[in-house]
Amino acid sequence: MRAELARSLEAIFDRCSGLFPFKPEPIAKLIATIRSQPVRPAVFAVYTDLVECIADSDFDQAEQLADLLLQIPQAAQRTRIVWLSDDALGAGQAERHTRIVDDDPERRIGIKPAVSKEPSEERESISEALDLLDMAAPDHAGEARALMREIVLVGPGMVESPFGGASTPYLWGAITISVDPIESRLEAAFTLIHEATHLLLFGLNFGRPLVRNPQSERYRSPLRSDPRPMEGIVHAAYVLARIHQFAGALLSSGALTTEEQTFAEREIARSSDGFDRVLATILKNARFTEIGGRIFGSAAAYMRRAPVASATGRPSEGRAARLPRR
Repeated sequence: MRAELARSLEAIFDRCSGLFPFKPEPIAKLIATIRSQPVRPAVFAVYTDLVECIADSDFDQAEQLADLLLQIPQAAQRTRIVWLSDDALGAGQAERHTRIVDDDPERRIGIKPAVSKEPSEERESISEALDLLDMAAPDHAGEARALMREIVLVGPGMVESPFGGASTPYLWGAITISVDPIESRLEAAFTLIHEATHLLLFGLNFGRPLVRNPQSERYRSPLRSDPRPMEGIVHAAYVLARIHQFAGALLSSGALTTEEQTFAEREIARSSDGFDRVLATILKNARFTEIGGRIFGSAAAYMRRAPVASATGRPSEGRAARLPRR
């Protein structure tokens, strides 16, 4: 993703050299930084606005955004847990983050940035979830930490419609989590893996669609009450397979309390049932891209081998499933 971002920025500044002024040396340094190390999600967000301004021939605004790219903090060596506010993200970044995340015209969730707030108990619950990941599922933890540069928290009073989490390729590296419904470190851990898996899918295909189905086609989703485009259905099914795998790793670790074991067993049952319910829809209707078929095929193959969980979470016999067509 960073290599693609750097390549695109090189092309932009090469072709816009006569449209608005900028100094090539700082731009070259920015691109070198993007290529060499993880960067803040704000870099992807400002880049997104920059591309849209250039497409609209708004070169005055494009010049301001180019300057902003050079001014905002860029490097992101460690995962940050922050509140959705300018204090944490930088001047103007909370509004930009909100606008990019909450952009579904058919289901706006009405996220509102905080004026000024530092997460305390909320930060602690996420920190405990990350510690649990490190201890009980180190492979999943390593992947999630590599993908998540910022865990952005949304609290009570900052949202009009309830939601669990959100992510987008236009803010790649950031996941936005509503902490209001999170009640335990284990629930937080599953939310982190859920959103990190979306980032993984965006990264595997550079944010491009996994299917060729148009957005106008809508299908029932195992994770949403409203009908979703096939792209969202495929994402949901892949996430369910990863949740199933993660829950199994937790149960095998011996690090959970008795209550947490019951929770993880229920997640195995829920993800197994959800995947089975949506798989037929995907196999019948999805028109995969070549890479999309390979990506989803790995999830389908894993779930085909995985034991089917009963309502109690205890495994029974395995399932049979065709791999998706392209």
